[in-house]
Amino acid sequence: MKLKPRRYAESLLALCKGKNQTQIDRLVKEFLELLGRRGLSRMGTAILESLRDAAIRQSGGSRVTLTTAHELEKSERENFEKILYDSFGKKSALAFVVDSRLISGFRMKADDSLIDASLSGRLHSLRDYLKQSLR
Repeated sequence: MKLKPRRYAESLLALCKGKNQTQIDRLVKEFLELLGRRGLSRMGTAILESLRDAAIRQSGGSRVTLTTAHELEKSERENFEKILYDSFGKKSALAFVVDSRLISGFRMKADDSLIDASLSGRLHSLRDYLKQSLR
């Protein structure tokens, strides 16, 4: 069975629980060596992302990614940050991403939830609706 980065991250977190810094350093070194021996070094970045997500979840926060069609101005970012922190808590990690394929609007992903308020998303929804209607 092929494990996903999230499972590797959860395993490493479980191994490190209750350990001191010296023990954690040794475990992480052994973990990275194991990945290298198994030819899984390329998964390192994805595992680090999963570790960050798991740490945020353990602290009671959420990882929120806000993707917009255009770069936001500072005041717009601050408004989104206030709304998101009010909704998801101060422990949440917020990342801003720009993707011009959205055309306009935004897409917000928080944990397993997705809010798609982009023009691209609406066009895809309309296309899917029309396909279903014509059957």
